[in-house]
Amino acid sequence: MLQQPAKDAQIVFADGNLSIHADNSSLAAILHQVASNSGMKIEGLGGDERVFGNFGPGVPRDVLADLLVGTAYNQVLLGDLSNGAPRELILSPTTRGGAPAPAPSPATQANVNADDGNEAEAVDTPPPPPPPEAPAGSNQQQPAGVRTPQQLFEQLQQMRAAQQRGQQQQQPVQQDSPMQ
Repeated sequence: MLQQPAKDAQIVFADGNLSIHADNSSLAAILHQVASNSGMKIEGLGGDERVFGNFGPGVPRDVLADLLVGTAYNQVLLGDLSNGAPRELILSPTTRGGAPAPAPSPATQANVNADDGNEAEAVDTPPPPPPPEAPAGSNQQQPAGVRTPQQLFEQLQQMRAAQQRGQQQQQPVQQDSPMQ
């Protein structure tokens, strides 16, 4: 199937509902078409994948979340537009089997705290250290690579602070030159 050209997906976005029918369709093309139809902004889309299946009809954020399950992306859906679509879809590469994901390009990095709508721009920073081990006697364990919302929030705050420091260092010093 991958040797054949991608087929256009059937995408219907109307009355606050989204439905997608994909049969060997390009994930990138689907996301770009949804963005074009809804006004949603997409950040972090890198490589392309093929998609098969029916998604929706339903609330756009639920349909997009279903569409992206099993892809090479983690997702953050931010805000809502007046038409029911998310204001922004932020994608980042997933890690599988403990292998680190390739870093997205700085031009496409933007991370957002979806809980309170505060935006935090990101720069290339190493991932935070793994969470501390659970106390002895605790039988709750998280799978490797899974972070709690609190850990994600703290990482976003660190990345925002790092970017602000970088912007302050990069601002050129403007000197007044005499006008002729």
